[in-house]
Amino acid sequence: MPERFEGDGVVDFRGLDFEFTPFGVGRRIFPRIDFAYANLEISLASLIYHLDWELPPRVDPREIDMTEVFGAIVRRKAELFLRPIPHVPL
Repeated sequence: MPERFEGDGVVDFRGLDFEFTPFGVGRRIFPRIDFAYANLEISLASLIYHLDWELPPRVDPREIDMTEVFGAIVRRKAELFLRPIPHVPL
């Protein structure tokens, strides 16, 4: 993971925070930013719909660290690794 994504996780991508501006800023901002996010939402929904997610072999669910980091959003402190299992024909 690049260093610019580490830290508190609070980044304004619409142009007020110049550390991370994937869609440009000002007059040159990407005109279809809303389309890009709708496309991401559909992709994520497809992954959730077409796959079942389970823990890798030999991982005990009781040993998973579920602590959270609080900020503008709440996220997991430790990464969660899951194995995708197809359950709906593509």
